[in-house]
Amino acid sequence: TGSMGAFAWGYLCGLKAGEFARNAGALNPIGAQIERIRQDLYAPLARKEGVDPLELEDTVRTMLTDYAGMEKHGARMTRFLEFLKLIRESYKPNLKAKDPHELMHVQTVKNMMEVAELHVNSSLIRTESRLIPAHHRVDYPEQDDEKWENRTVVVWREDGTMRFSIESPEWVHEW
Repeated sequence: TGSMGAFAWGYLCGLKAGEFARNAGALNPIGAQIERIRQDLYAPLARKEGVDPLELEDTVRTMLTDYAGMEKHGARMTRFLEFLKLIRESYKPNLKAKDPHELMHVQTVKNMMEVAELHVNSSLIRTESRLIPAHHRVDYPEQDDEKWENRTVVVWREDGTMRFSIESPEWVHEW
């Protein structure tokens, strides 16, 4: 169920994101914002010394599996978020790339860290086990339909801060 569930939810989320984008109106990015994004994107190509993106990718993947994999526990997931914060502060700013292919891996590991943080935070919020092994909280082994049936943890970033809500969106019921 792991990858098939991810494909199905990714598809549904993509549909909703497309709908939102169609209704949100035109974005007018400021030139300074575009330049800051461009500089951040290409900075790893200018570094001769630094962190190899493939090594960091492997580290994040291994830690995510070890700390928030098939069996999740609140204390271990909290520890993972502490490690991830350290990685972001210490290693992410020093990622290097010698060519466009490595630059792609820099973006991959940045995205991986973002998704891992979203995943682990939403797993911490969901204090139950459901569809084991998809979401097995060792510290909350029971399914809690009263609190969680037909509810989704919605996560987004606003002004650099991760925000959460627990919702029962209509589109979940449509599926």
